[in-house]
Amino acid sequence: MTRIHTKMKTWMQYSCIFILLVVVLLPEMIHNRIIKIPWRSNNHEQDQFHDIHILRSQENYTLLTESSYDKAVPNNNIVDVDVEWYLADADKFDPEMECPLYIKKEQLTIPTERFLIALASFPRSGNKFTRQDIYRVTYQNKQAYKEVHGLDMNDTETDRICYKTHAHDLPTIKFYTGGAILLLRNPRDAALSYFFFNYAGRGQHDKETVKQWIRTNDTIWTNFTRKVLLEWRDTNLHWIKYGHRVLISYTEDLSKNAVRELARMIIFGGEMVPLDFLQCTLFTFPWISRKHLDFEPPFPEDLMKRYIDEVNNTLLSKGARPLPTYPPTYL
Repeated sequence: MTRIHTKMKTWMQYSCIFILLVVVLLPEMIHNRIIKIPWRSNNHEQDQFHDIHILRSQENYTLLTESSYDKAVPNNNIVDVDVEWYLADADKFDPEMECPLYIKKEQLTIPTERFLIALASFPRSGNKFTRQDIYRVTYQNKQAYKEVHGLDMNDTETDRICYKTHAHDLPTIKFYTGGAILLLRNPRDAALSYFFFNYAGRGQHDKETVKQWIRTNDTIWTNFTRKVLLEWRDTNLHWIKYGHRVLISYTEDLSKNAVRELARMIIFGGEMVPLDFLQCTLFTFPWISRKHLDFEPPFPEDLMKRYIDEVNNTLLSKGARPLPTYPPTYL
């Protein structure tokens, strides 16, 4: 009987210690969580850990109002990535010399785990191009790493840096605990491209009919533009204001220097790839821009300017770079 009491006493002591650890330590771990990403490299003596600070967890996981969510997001949630050191030799790139050999590079690092990062944007802002080229270069990096080091890595491991979304509701924003890459495009270009995608992109109407709606300022066009310009504003404002950790890339910058912008995104996502991997991918799958019209489309200019100013002022209040100076015309 004494032995049983002794065992029960010991069990209760251990139980009390366990409960004490859970009650005292667990809330602190959740409150201020730092996740360390181990990097594999070909020089194991130089393996290192990169800290990614994730937004502190909140007691109310699903927050239904913007005013309550404001309290959960620090004002410095907009971040940037310095890539000048990474691009130092970018002008030495020769696709005829580099691209056939880039699979054999040995200076490779890959993260051993990923975190949920959104590739967020209003539709027709370059999301598909960005997502596909990021995946191409990081997948190639993984395959090269396997070849060099002879590792048997799971095919689903470290495949994706980010995940496409056009959603901007608060539960979705909170779901991406690793933060977000926000692609932000001139609303004039995005709205026009979205109109063609909606009405002619799947063969619903021929392009000449759609052009005629725009040329004559048809109600189909006017109603659409007012609706989607508001959606453009809300998409960008919500991610800028409420995103946990947000890297902003302007589509106009992406079209001018895709290597630089994708480098920012990939490093933001916790990965390093050889520069020529990235350059070869973009040489093979370049950014392609197109014009839908050869005339000036009518827009609610005052409304659009107001929305642009709202987004720009919010960026400035966060200490972020301002929006590009958008031209006042489409052509």
